[in-house]
Amino acid sequence: MDDSMLPWSLAVLPTVRIAGRFPLDDRDFAYAYRGPTHALHVYDYDGWIRFGEQREHPLRSGDLTLSPAGGLTRYHLPRAGRHWCIHFDPVRAVGAPCAIPLHLSLGGSRARVVDAISRICGLMAASGPQSELARAAASAALQELLLTIVAHARRDQPGERTRRSDAAVEAVAALVDADIATTPAMPQLAKRVGISQNRLAVAFRRRFGTTVLRYVLARRIEHAQQLLLTTDLPVSRIGSRLGFHDPQHFDKQFRRIAGCAPGAYRCRASGS
Repeated sequence: MDDSMLPWSLAVLPTVRIAGRFPLDDRDFAYAYRGPTHALHVYDYDGWIRFGEQREHPLRSGDLTLSPAGGLTRYHLPRAGRHWCIHFDPVRAVGAPCAIPLHLSLGGSRARVVDAISRICGLMAASGPQSELARAAASAALQELLLTIVAHARRDQPGERTRRSDAAVEAVAALVDADIATTPAMPQLAKRVGISQNRLAVAFRRRFGTTVLRYVLARRIEHAQQLLLTTDLPVSRIGSRLGFHDPQHFDKQFRRIAGCAPGAYRCRASGS
């Protein structure tokens, strides 16, 4: 079982420690979270999560993550948001475990999962004579939820290796778009998303029909075309802004993609 899955016992009920809906406004992976409990989250915002020191994954509203006890987790959020969260104790291994993915897009199952978390939150908030019974019910409800997540992953997701590769490809595309002028080299990209260069190259071509290098070039030229049409910046300044510090190289690459020189593209678009 690889490090993108959490082994989980089918025979032992978990103990819930915290359940609720909480705010988060972390930026630039500045704060580290490492606790004695597992933490399940369902997000109402977009952002990034980092497991350990290297593996980063884009987050989309409706995604679910599971941070293992003792593991290091950090976040980067462009804007503050709120998420559903359940902290629960690890359980002893009994029998053959199942595998819970650490990152999963819930899709159409989001509402059902959130309803289950909300129910667990209500049970944990119970007080008085019924609180012990309510907490036992919360444990049973969480076990049911975790097994539902496993079933969802098995039914709706492709094989684990393919799923991880596809997530890495989406992460690389997001990294490229986030800083188009200074995209890291292939070895650094592969390290950032936690797979080998060969797997990344194959998965990226399968997803986008081209290499990472050609994708970066195409995205840079798209940005250059937009700047040529919407600003009066000099052509050399546009090239420099997008990582082309040699004007002749910018001209050559622009012609290769757009079929004409940058200046001609601007004139043709303006009708002059």
